[in-house]
Amino acid sequence: MARQQVLVSLGEGAVASSTKTRLQSASLRSDMAAFKAANPGSVFEDFVRWHSPKDWSAGGGRRGTLSDRMRSGDNIWQRMWTETHPLPVHQQQPLFDVEKEAEKVLHWLETLPPADMFAQISRVVLSTSLDLLGETAVSELEPVSNALAKARAASAVTASRVAVSPDGEMWGGEREGASEDDDATTALESAIASVAAAEHTASRASSLLQKLPACEKLVSELVTSGLAGVQDAAQRRDVQRLFAGRSEMPAADAREAIIRATSRHGAATLPQRLYAAVGEGEFRVALSLSQGDGFDL
Repeated sequence: MARQQVLVSLGEGAVASSTKTRLQSASLRSDMAAFKAANPGSVFEDFVRWHSPKDWSAGGGRRGTLSDRMRSGDNIWQRMWTETHPLPVHQQQPLFDVEKEAEKVLHWLETLPPADMFAQISRVVLSTSLDLLGETAVSELEPVSNALAKARAASAVTASRVAVSPDGEMWGGEREGASEDDDATTALESAIASVAAAEHTASRASSLLQKLPACEKLVSELVTSGLAGVQDAAQRRDVQRLFAGRSEMPAADAREAIIRATSRHGAATLPQRLYAAVGEGEFRVALSLSQGDGFDL
């Protein structure tokens, strides 16, 4: 972190660029030394192809060609490659003090303000939720993919607006007519709502596809509009098989009920939730009430 701050503080320009390259050269020299030790007889092109694939083109000859910047006469990579001698990693001097850096990380975690932690975790939670939904079997269905696209767009807006100021307060980008906190909160609430909508859409599609496994188009129409016409014999056969011999839908194994409400406490809107489940030989109730700054379970 301190190294990044030093690099940023150097600014732009030829002098700054040269200074940045010199500061970053220790890591590059270490990689070159280790590469030479592990690959005796290797040449500069081999290292570039491994370390920086974007600077290597496979066409134009038996082995390929370097990028223009790597072929330039004043390229610092070529000079460092010539000056660097083979040396295995375990014989090299460490680039940084492992214990010192670990202590810095632990200290940062111990002194992390709640607002900072919330801003960091919110992005991780949204990203992980979308990744899990994107791995489901129904993620390629049109209504599900559309819902995921909207959720990803809303999450991207949240990531750009929810940040942490130097004093540890959560804030968002400036917006006319709204405070920074309102802007960040609105973006986060919109992202959460979009992820919830995508999850609901994926759940409906998954349930229908299990009942109609060969009718993806029919399932997509049902999820999108709630109504769909049977278009071909295969769809008609699956629908008939689903309802054949049934005068009514089968009895549920369990019944669940969820009641959600909100209440005002000063300027805050607090959630209230009641969950009940009735099944064969069991009955469960869970109540979650929020009041003031905490929750009563």
